[in-house]
Amino acid sequence: MKNIKSRLFNIFELIVIILIGLSMKIPVQQIICLLIVFMVVRQNLNNPMHYKSPYLCLFWSTTVFISFYILTYVNPIVAMLGAGFGALVITGNADVKDVFMFNNDDESKYREMKKFIENNQNTDTVKEYEKIVKNLNERYKNRYKIDFYKVFVLKFYEKKTFKQIIEETNLNDNKEVTKALDIISMSFNTFMQVKNKLEEIDNDEKTG
Repeated sequence: MKNIKSRLFNIFELIVIILIGLSMKIPVQQIICLLIVFMVVRQNLNNPMHYKSPYLCLFWSTTVFISFYILTYVNPIVAMLGAGFGALVITGNADVKDVFMFNNDDESKYREMKKFIENNQNTDTVKEYEKIVKNLNERYKNRYKIDFYKVFVLKFYEKKTFKQIIEETNLNDNKEVTKALDIISMSFNTFMQVKNKLEEIDNDEKTG
């Protein structure tokens, strides 16, 4: 039943994309060529990205194809190349950020935390922090609809990408993953600051 609904939605999505192209007075053969290029590249790279929300899927699919249709006004060949590159980016095999040398992505925000956990995974400190993440679940899981502990394990123990985290949780997109990781990161930084301060006080008492 779920597969039938998914296929019906895909057919509806395809019809919407074609109708948008026709409304923009794009030749039918050009619409078909863009669809073929996009689908073939996406399918053959074996790593397609999927949204769990059909609304998000429809929004981004139509937005992407509208950009291809606009490129058609400039040059049909450019539009075809854009469709191929767009499909490549969406599969996760390429990223627009990789075109440039500067990169200030969200991943860097968690670099120090990842490094610390990687080097101290079996220590009492990390185990103590795990209890805090589990407590986050008990207190805020219903409010935020996020399994913080699962996201923590996937990101910092199993080293999953944002896309893989989306596939293995109930999160819908990168924004929700970032929100979960920001909360986890903030709690970790607070935990470490308090722990370090307590250790300083303890050391001062011993030396005093």
